[in-house]
Amino acid sequence: MAKYFRDVKAEFKKITWPSRDNVVKTTGTVLGVMAFFTVIIWLYDLIFSNALMAILRLF
Repeated sequence: MAKYFRDVKAEFKKITWPSRDNVVKTTGTVLGVMAFFTVIIWLYDLIFSNALMAILRLF
């Protein structure tokens, strides 16, 4: 078990971590894309639910 943790520690030293600016930029991009698709899905839901209600009112 101790060997496993030594190996994990050695592997963590090999990791090249991204810079803070890179993390902030990519996080902002991800949040922006999520917000965009959230609005798109909300609009489709609104349109289709209103269309379905209009169709159901006909019967």
